[in-house]
Amino acid sequence: PTTDGRSSSGGGTGGGCRRLGGRAAPPPAAASPPHPRGRRRARPHAPTHRRRRNEEAQAQRPPPPARHALATEEEEAGGSRTGGTAAAATATGGVGQADAARRGGGGGGGGPPPPPPPPGGGGGGGVSPPRGAPPPRGGGGGGGGGGGGAPPPPPPPASTPATGASPWAPLPPVLHPRIAVVGGGFGGLYAALKLAALPWSRLQRPTITLIDASPRFVFLPMLYEAAVGTAAGWEVAPRYAELLASEPLITYMQATATEVDADGGTVTVVPAGGAGAPVALPYDRLVVAVGGKPSLPDGIPGLDTHAYPLHSYEGAVALKGALTAAVAAGRRRRSPAAIVVVGGGYSGVEMATTVASRYGADVTVSLVTAGDGIMPAAAAASQAAGVAALTAQGVSLVPRTRVAAITAESVTLVNASAGTGGTVVTPADVVVWTAGAVPATAGVPGVSGGTPLVGGKVAVDECLRVPAAPGVYALGDAAAVTGGDAPTAAAAVQQAEVVGWNVWAGLTGRAPLAYAQVYLGEMLTLGERAASVATPFGVSLDGPAAAAVRRAAYLARMPTAGHRGRVAVSWGTAALLSA
Repeated sequence: PTTDGRSSSGGGTGGGCRRLGGRAAPPPAAASPPHPRGRRRARPHAPTHRRRRNEEAQAQRPPPPARHALATEEEEAGGSRTGGTAAAATATGGVGQADAARRGGGGGGGGPPPPPPPPGGGGGGGVSPPRGAPPPRGGGGGGGGGGGGAPPPPPPPASTPATGASPWAPLPPVLHPRIAVVGGGFGGLYAALKLAALPWSRLQRPTITLIDASPRFVFLPMLYEAAVGTAAGWEVAPRYAELLASEPLITYMQATATEVDADGGTVTVVPAGGAGAPVALPYDRLVVAVGGKPSLPDGIPGLDTHAYPLHSYEGAVALKGALTAAVAAGRRRRSPAAIVVVGGGYSGVEMATTVASRYGADVTVSLVTAGDGIMPAAAAASQAAGVAALTAQGVSLVPRTRVAAITAESVTLVNASAGTGGTVVTPADVVVWTAGAVPATAGVPGVSGGTPLVGGKVAVDECLRVPAAPGVYALGDAAAVTGGDAPTAAAAVQQAEVVGWNVWAGLTGRAPLAYAQVYLGEMLTLGERAASVATPFGVSLDGPAAAAVRRAAYLARMPTAGHRGRVAVSWGTAALLSA
């Protein structure tokens, strides 16, 4: 392969993903010939900085493709199978994120900066690849071409050999592709927004259908505030119809996906509430982002009827009503309401401290965990801040304990270290279940193209493609991602950036990118005016300052610019009124 990662024989981008690396150095300038009289030739006027930069960019620019810009994986399959790979270290906002790489342009100025995190904003004529991806040529005015022509492709990154050839079969060229996105959480919604923000020519302009059973997108890291009333429902769970009102390429469909036919290129959906007959929706590319669902183990009487899982907006509304009723009943009988939170992970600690902070002396809160401590996967600073917050707010930690039964008024607990003699029946007005989640892929057979699931997840390659199902991508809690499948919103957003880019790249003849997760730190709420923030640089914050940083970071991660603006006005007004 040549220094730009393309096969010396020409043709496509190769079947493998590319990891981003440094650019190849421009060829050295030829030595000046000696002067006929033996004297050194006079040195010409030195070029300006801009001229030198343009000359270097021109030297690195690959030759134009021989085919029309509407190239697809069929051309990639015919090209080099030893193309490079690129570490798509995407960053879409959050704690510890470095500034996005500067997009230098050739001739007409640099391309526009990437849209502010999360993806979905911006426009312009340039391409906004994931962080570290090759910059687009041209800029806002001259980069997009005119009159619906194909946008100029970004130069392929200098790369190292791919880890392997793409297992996908060649796919035919597609005009006006139909892209179906199953799941409207962080992975699905942000992938759809990324696709809509990328440049498409008039012939390539796609139809993006976002399929989800719920009418609302849920910003899960702030669902605790919605459950206790310290954040408005529309702030944490806006409706898709409002979010996507300014996105002409995206159509929202409230339905449930029940089956994927990868061979036939259809996904079967059932309208919400079973109001209509199942519909086989055809697609040219499919993104599977069905996410996860609460883990409700069998064998615990009363779990499905008396516990409140916190994983959806509807669950948060139900929990808010139960907490309000329990506090009111406790005030009437002049005793605090007993709240039991099950699960010692991030969600359990955040829920317990949020409830204790919001209701104060009106509640007693117990945190039941099967382990010896809390948040075993968290940073040390986050663990210390969590323990301090639980102690300060009077939350009782019940370690090494499992739940055996739940009723409307009590919960039966079994201490693992005490044997059968450790069974205790504890009063409980409200039981909140936060003990884990499982992938929701079991409800959508066919998503893996017939290959076995890996721990309930769809196996994907380093480009987040499903090897056994050409044209299908998977991400988030639904995908078994090698080297980085942490079930967090931050990971899902990073994967959405890569999937959006790779779907676009496959339809427009560009090189796909490999996914590599970037640790951006972690944030958790520990009460109304308390939080913990751990950065990837070893710096940590807690208390009111961390709460302000957390709110600002989550505001930046809201999915669209319009929603960010409305939430910013709401939060700013509330801060002024409470000052």
